[in-house]
Amino acid sequence: MCTVEYYEQLHNDSTRQEGFDEGYNTSQKEIITNALDNGRTPEQISDFTGIDLKIVQEVADKHINENS
Repeated sequence: MCTVEYYEQLHNDSTRQEGFDEGYNTSQKEIITNALDNGRTPEQISDFTGIDLKIVQEVADKHINENS
């Protein structure tokens, strides 16, 4: 493998990981907002899903501001 191919592979791996991370974060946000819409508190969501309470609270704050 030449240097150019090596760096192309690194770029592809990095891009793939970024896509995975973005999808994962989007899924977490969707789970949180759906639970909020169904009357769950951030603490309940965090306890049930294992998502850090700080992250749940940040998403909840954004969700409230978007729907105000």
